[in-house]
Amino acid sequence: LQVKQKKKSALPSNKTLPQKLQNTEKNTWASITRQGNQVTPAIPSLSAIPSNTPKHLRADKEKGKHPKLFTGDDRLFLRLTKEHEWQPLAPSAIRELICKHLECSLTDTLLIRRTATGFASTAKDKETRQLLLDKSSMISAQNAVIEPASDLVTYHIRNVPVAIQSPNNKVFVTKDMVEAEITRVTQASPTTVRPHGKTKAGAPYQSWLAHFPRSHAPRVGFRIFDESGLALVNKPRQNILQCKRCLGFHSTRGCSRAPACANCASTMHLTFECKGLIRCRNCGSPHKSDSRNCLARPSRTGPPSKEQLVTIRRMGQRDYHAAARANA
Repeated sequence: LQVKQKKKSALPSNKTLPQKLQNTEKNTWASITRQGNQVTPAIPSLSAIPSNTPKHLRADKEKGKHPKLFTGDDRLFLRLTKEHEWQPLAPSAIRELICKHLECSLTDTLLIRRTATGFASTAKDKETRQLLLDKSSMISAQNAVIEPASDLVTYHIRNVPVAIQSPNNKVFVTKDMVEAEITRVTQASPTTVRPHGKTKAGAPYQSWLAHFPRSHAPRVGFRIFDESGLALVNKPRQNILQCKRCLGFHSTRGCSRAPACANCASTMHLTFECKGLIRCRNCGSPHKSDSRNCLARPSRTGPPSKEQLVTIRRMGQRDYHAAARANA
């Protein structure tokens, strides 16, 4: 018995075996089958590891993005009249004219875009922007004005009475009266007040727009003259564009289609040479292409679908042939 115990003690244990031999012992078939029913420990993912940094900062670091900070409108607006000689010029030519009259470099202005009242330019930094503003009086000789973007809030006041009946006479509402009434009701004076839209002759009501500085704008929902509609923030709708070249419903800028006659929509002659019947370019009906009664004209909700256009053009073709037979 003592000899057997000595022999057993002479055998090396797993603890005394080298690392390579221990790995081979664990990878044997018998060791794998013994460990088959054991559940392997789950390895935690990186998202499950607790961290001291907040979640939104960790997400920004992972995406490589930083939270966006609101910055005001830093554009400079070049105000031009509709008949100004600079209106048809390209933005690159406007940049050269601005640099010429303000005595600055071409690299001071990064981007110039066309607007409804002229052009909008973006300076390369705040110092250059302030320098261009200081020199804006040098361009006034060209009947042009350079001014910063105005941070205004516009309120739309509906159903303002056109006239107020007093005990003695009937007083028509003027711009000064509207401004004074808004100041009385809201305790805030607007910068400008103007009528909105077109009013039919004899209409009892009309709409007005009031512009306030954003920092001193009153709360929405006030009324003037005790009978107007609620004053709400004005959300202007985008105008429907129609090309002056091909008479399609898109912007004229960049259009490469053949010019169309404004009378008969033909591309074979100019408008002053036309001797044909009036015909719409878009629906084929016997009316001009810029008519508001055109069924193919896009609405505020969007343009008609392809199936609707097929039906509209088929109806327009029928009406045009009927008008042509009547004039024959």
